[in-house]
Amino acid sequence: MKSSEALLSENVERLRADLEAHGRSAPPPAAQTVARAIEGRAEPLKAAAKRRLKRTGTKFLGWLVREEAQRICDAAIDARVEHINGMLAGLRAKLDATPEPEEMTSLVVNAELIKAELRLLQERLATLGRAIAPASGLEGAPAQMAVLRERIQVVDRRLRTLVAGGDSTSDHAGDRAGEETPPPLPAEQPGVPFDYVGFERRFRGDPDNLRNVIRHRYLGLLSTHAPVVDVGCGTGELLEILRDESIPAVGVELDPEMAGIARDKGLDIVTGDAIAWLAEQPDASLGAIISLHVIEHLPLQALLDFVALASRKLVPGGAFVAETPNPASLVVLGNSYVLDPTHEWPVHPSLMAFLLEDTGFRTIEFHYYSPADAYRLEPVPTSEAPALGAAVNTAFEKLNESLYGPQEYAIVATTAPEEDSDA
Repeated sequence: MKSSEALLSENVERLRADLEAHGRSAPPPAAQTVARAIEGRAEPLKAAAKRRLKRTGTKFLGWLVREEAQRICDAAIDARVEHINGMLAGLRAKLDATPEPEEMTSLVVNAELIKAELRLLQERLATLGRAIAPASGLEGAPAQMAVLRERIQVVDRRLRTLVAGGDSTSDHAGDRAGEETPPPLPAEQPGVPFDYVGFERRFRGDPDNLRNVIRHRYLGLLSTHAPVVDVGCGTGELLEILRDESIPAVGVELDPEMAGIARDKGLDIVTGDAIAWLAEQPDASLGAIISLHVIEHLPLQALLDFVALASRKLVPGGAFVAETPNPASLVVLGNSYVLDPTHEWPVHPSLMAFLLEDTGFRTIEFHYYSPADAYRLEPVPTSEAPALGAAVNTAFEKLNESLYGPQEYAIVATTAPEEDSDA
């Protein structure tokens, strides 16, 4: 019996003999065959490789997205936690600063006491305001106090005048101590005078505001037309402005109380009738003549004399200015004009222009001020009915101009320049 090793050797020999019988080896396959075999195997290999890469890439991208999302979420959570921690710290600080319940009760009681004291103070101030200015209360107290101050000044001047007159009378009586003094003649009891100083203070407004208005309207014109005469200067608001600007000016005032107040300010004041004073001045000697709310107090003849004298006394190119209520605005006639009982007659702009032209003034200009805006009719919407709305608004505008137009006007006239007057 052969051993396994012998059998193996026989089989090997037999295989070698078969190979030698058919040639040493099998012929190699053709190149095309090999190429086709390779191409056939390549496509499945590429597809398999793509699938494996896709799975690998998808896993990698998913890992990147998860990492970035996790990072963003962690940052947002950290920021929110930080914000909450800040809020908690603020609340903790507020809680630490909160007083104890007993302290809170004390604070509430103190606050109520302060409120009660404030209400009491308001009531007392309101009572004081009504006592000083019954018509307007606390808001009108400053103006009323100014009126009282001026009245005290007037009374003081009158007392000084009476004391000086009484002293001279007593001295004269002492010289005639041995003579029999005749009894005084019965004097006619004078009527109660109208307190125009207090009236003007009450209704014309605050002096500081009045000075600002006058400065804005007339300083530019008057600064180039010196010397200036302020006819009816009142208590001297315009003259104060001119003095501050070193513009030569004099005021003429008929009311002795007003003239005294202006004179106490150190202003150059003439007490008396302005028309009589103007008549005494040399012709062509004045740069400007201005009257603020004066001409409505003059009778017609006095107004004619005033305008005629102004045209003669002004230098060539001199300026005449008159400010007065505007009767063309009907609200004036029913309100501010009739309020003043010393008004003589409203002076219409057209009438004033006629008088100035008739006396030889060369140029005439009008300036209108203070429209009654608070009373004006508001326009209606025109979106739904444009034609009707436009017609109504046109009518409203005409009514506004007639009823609630400018409440004051100033007429500015100049005499002929020098070259024309020489000709």
